[in-house]
Amino acid sequence: MDTNNSTSEFFELQLKGTLSDKKHITIELIKSIPVEWQLVYSYMNNASNYGSPKLHTQNYHEIIIHIQSKRRFLAGSKLYEAGHGDILIFPAGVPHKGIDLARAIYERHYIYINPALLSYLPDGEAIASCFTAESPNIIRLESERRNSLLHELTELNRTATNNDICPDHFRLRIFIQRVLYEILHGQNTPQFGIAPPPLLKSMMDYIGREYAAIATSSAVAAHFGVSESYMSRLFRDSLQISPYQYIQSIRLIEAKRLLHEGQSVTDACFGAGFSDCSHFIAYFRKCVGVTPNEYKNSPRG
Repeated sequence: MDTNNSTSEFFELQLKGTLSDKKHITIELIKSIPVEWQLVYSYMNNASNYGSPKLHTQNYHEIIIHIQSKRRFLAGSKLYEAGHGDILIFPAGVPHKGIDLARAIYERHYIYINPALLSYLPDGEAIASCFTAESPNIIRLESERRNSLLHELTELNRTATNNDICPDHFRLRIFIQRVLYEILHGQNTPQFGIAPPPLLKSMMDYIGREYAAIATSSAVAAHFGVSESYMSRLFRDSLQISPYQYIQSIRLIEAKRLLHEGQSVTDACFGAGFSDCSHFIAYFRKCVGVTPNEYKNSPRG
């Protein structure tokens, strides 16, 4: 990708912070735009933290370069099983979660991109088209390109220190551009999704449309003419989540979106399908860590 800028002007990197198993570098791509329009590179290697995260979404695009684990991923109503070196793409606003298939180390690299940033990049419009709900969520490179990409990651990791995930910032800049290039040019490659059971997909699509009107998970089972226990097994076997948890997750995602758009806590509560504001506030705080009002008024909200 031709940046049309000198490298020193196009990227500015700074250390954001380190944890025992997760390190970040924030990247301000273009100096002329607000600093919050940034890109984050992260590495994570969970040696002891297992399990499947909750269904969630975020306001930024998420790219995962998958190194190792026995794990599937749900994106919207699409399922994928990740392989070594696969590039996974989760656009902003698309519900997704990991599904742990075995108690194994989960090693991956992240790149987080603010959607507003893409319009400032060369080929930004084309790159942005790769981050939609309809876009493929997995890019599986042919072996030579995959090995080349993983070799670059190995070299980046080799230079890491306790204080800096990647001291070779120039090399990291080039690598991130390489990943965006692979995503842009991998959209027409064969896809490797796993077809969820047709009934499960229909149920997820139905919940995604009718979450605000659904009274209980048993109402969903009745709508599809199956028992609640059968529906529960269907969700747990494929997604490791109960139908009730799935419905609540979709509602929570919608409530966060409404709060982000400036709606009141009450409007977000009922607009997302919750029937009691006190319960909604308690549930939101339990799941998100802050109250709905705090979330709404925070920079992240």
